[in-house]
Amino acid sequence: MELSLYTVKEVSNILKCSPAKVYELVRQAKIKPVTRVGKKILIPVISLNSFILGKSVEELLKLKSID
Repeated sequence: MELSLYTVKEVSNILKCSPAKVYELVRQAKIKPVTRVGKKILIPVISLNSFILGKSVEELLKLKSID
């Protein structure tokens, strides 16, 4: 299984908000889980989809396994 990751800058472009807002969403655990590499935060595509759709990552994984 390939895992695609976004940077904070990429997520801010997708959500059309500032990187500071993305950091805030991560800090508030509204976008989770995230991967940290040193100080760099990487956000899995499924985590961003979960935030946008308002569904848990687990729900999305179940939906994907049905397809």
